[in-house]
Amino acid sequence: MKICALLALASAIPASAQSIRLLHQSFDVIPGAAEIHGFEHMAVNDSGEWVISAVMVDLAANMSAGHAVFGSHGLVVYSQDLIPELGATDLLRPLDLGITEDGDAVFVAGIRPAGVPVKRALFVNDTPLLHEYRPMAIAAEPGALWTYIGDAVTTPEGRVVMSGLMRRPGLPNRNVIAEYRLEGQAVTDGRIVTVQGDLPAGSTDAVRSLVVRDAGEDGRHLTWGRTASGNYVLLQGNEILGGSGLPSVIPGVNWDATFFEALGSVNSRGEHAYVAGLSGTNPIVLVKNGEPLYQALDSHPAIAPYRLLRFSTLPSRKGDQPHLLESGSVVWAARWDHPAVLLGGGLFLDDSLIIEEGVTTLGSKTINGIRSDKMGVSPNGRWVILECWLSEPGQAGPTYGVVLVDLAEGVEYCSPAAPNSTGSAAAMTANAPRVAAGEPLGLVAHGLPASSMGYFLVAPAPGFTVGAGGGQGTLCLSQPIGRFLPQAMGTGPGGFLSATVDTNALPLTPNQAVLAGETWYFQAWYRDLNPTLTSNISSAIAVTF
Repeated sequence: MKICALLALASAIPASAQSIRLLHQSFDVIPGAAEIHGFEHMAVNDSGEWVISAVMVDLAANMSAGHAVFGSHGLVVYSQDLIPELGATDLLRPLDLGITEDGDAVFVAGIRPAGVPVKRALFVNDTPLLHEYRPMAIAAEPGALWTYIGDAVTTPEGRVVMSGLMRRPGLPNRNVIAEYRLEGQAVTDGRIVTVQGDLPAGSTDAVRSLVVRDAGEDGRHLTWGRTASGNYVLLQGNEILGGSGLPSVIPGVNWDATFFEALGSVNSRGEHAYVAGLSGTNPIVLVKNGEPLYQALDSHPAIAPYRLLRFSTLPSRKGDQPHLLESGSVVWAARWDHPAVLLGGGLFLDDSLIIEEGVTTLGSKTINGIRSDKMGVSPNGRWVILECWLSEPGQAGPTYGVVLVDLAEGVEYCSPAAPNSTGSAAAMTANAPRVAAGEPLGLVAHGLPASSMGYFLVAPAPGFTVGAGGGQGTLCLSQPIGRFLPQAMGTGPGGFLSATVDTNALPLTPNQAVLAGETWYFQAWYRDLNPTLTSNISSAIAVTF
């Protein structure tokens, strides 16, 4: 039985491949709505489910046809449909689109109820949950209303963090950051995280207004705004990461006076990445955990002999939001000083160039432009969704489309793994586009129990051992097996393991370097309480170098 299972397993593991798929392009018809005129926002979750908001057009009537949100499972909401809960006759432009791991679309949109001014509401799919001039649904703030709903950020596990204006009974409006948990078609556990007048740690300059950039754990959200003295600041929770005129991460250089380009993200481990403006001749820098990764005018081996100009693919912008993954890797965009009009922009995963304008192809089409301001990345780093311009021979002009990029290296097998105490199975991915022998390989395991610990395993061949080590999992590797023990870590509140491993020194005895053409096999081992103390193992991946 074991030999048969192993033979079948080995024959079922195909070669690794990175893929790019066209989801929609201009003038596609969305059933139940109209034709797509232009794309606005997009998001993708760890399962590869996606949502898009777009401006619609009625080509037959040659007129605008409102807005729509649609995704992997079809139309979510169309602006010309009635919203019974609000008596709305029109739903205006959706903003801040996000997606949960359950595939629910979460966004803020303007609504136009009959006979009253336009207001904003927070929607989950086609259901409004919170809206202006109605209760905030926060038990500790009875009678408080949202008088303005600004930005909203959604986390994979179903939390939403919002910025806007709150009015308490008998008091003036105050800027706030609030957090909720989504439970089906309702919000629960509402709480105020930051309110106008709070003092950042070590500062006497109180916050006046804040905009949420990304949602962190335990209230350590990434927010940007102004203080009472008029300075701009970037905060992670209550900690100042940078601000107007303060010393920057570059020795001897201060942040610029406006600190306007402070866009960033955080992960569940409390790590952060952002781009922000500098004073002087080098105007912008990409930062990770307080250290500069790259700044304008730096060279980069993937684009030699050219130099970085800005951290956006758009000539009109200095920087767009970098996406910090649970693995600690960063997806970021850049433009460089290539003299050709259709070259000189791209998307990076850490130091690897994964999409290059004028070079990356999609069938017969070439990606000639990327909108890095319209991009979503899944927290596990496997999926990127973004708008781009596509051209092909004989085509009069570019086609505007949205593509889904699968960055996973390797092919998953032994999936699904044995369920753990979460009720689900842990899964493996590897992120290292165009991976080659000798290059770092990023490993990620997700779906693990929170606040546990584990580490990654590696072997030169697949295997099949049920209940390995007396635990509940199936070991899908054969001896010899290496253990990445120096990189053992906690799973954190998000239930993740991540590591970047050295393919020149896999931890066998003795250490072994990967050679071109070889296939290696990886799994994650972790502790669990299910219901007694035990261990379990994720699915496995096969990576060909």
